[in-house]
Amino acid sequence: MEVCVMKKNYIVLLQRVVNNEHEIAFLKGQKQQLENELENTRRTFSCEIENLHDITVQQKLELNETIHSWTTFNETTHDLIHRVNVLDDKYLRQERCGEYINKSDSYTYCVGGWRRRGDFGAFYCFSNNTLSWDDAQRECRRQNGWLADICHEKEAKWLAEYSRTHLATSVWIGGKQISDGTYKWVTSNGETRGMDYTRWTPDEPKPKDSYKCVNLWKTHHYKWDDYDCDVGLNFICKIYI
Repeated sequence: MEVCVMKKNYIVLLQRVVNNEHEIAFLKGQKQQLENELENTRRTFSCEIENLHDITVQQKLELNETIHSWTTFNETTHDLIHRVNVLDDKYLRQERCGEYINKSDSYTYCVGGWRRRGDFGAFYCFSNNTLSWDDAQRECRRQNGWLADICHEKEAKWLAEYSRTHLATSVWIGGKQISDGTYKWVTSNGETRGMDYTRWTPDEPKPKDSYKCVNLWKTHHYKWDDYDCDVGLNFICKIYI
């Protein structure tokens, strides 16, 4: 009897072992399948990530190129706007000067009319009227210019020579002593600018001199001299092109 029971239990245990082995085999198969699916998924994601990386790098390059192109476009646009503004300003100046040049016969105080010097970038009026420095400046401003400033040796010598051959007196130009005792060019709207170039007569200007306005001194070959601002002299107006 006991042998039969033991045999029966053995058969049951054996069956359970067989069943467990089948289940283990099934689970191993499931595990392998999951591992395969995981590997396939990993490979798929790796490829997609690489593709996304390539796309991102390409898009970044394209974005940088677009930013560079846009920056260049903006710089070019600003440069063109600046050039147009310069040309507009130059055109308006030429047009304004042209009005006086075309009417030069009616402005008899401009000896020979307005003289254009493209190499100096300006028009000049050599006036044979005799006015004080302030009145001469007002007359120049009435014509949208100002008493001439002089920027370099070539311009200074040309103004001196033209004044010598066409005008009767010493000649007012745009220099004046300001409150700190220095001499400046007085230009449009009363603004002042430093004298980067000078051509003073020897011993001029005199410190603490009551004479504060600059003229081309006839008796000293039209070199610069400080003089009484209230004296009437010929004068030179200037308009930049």
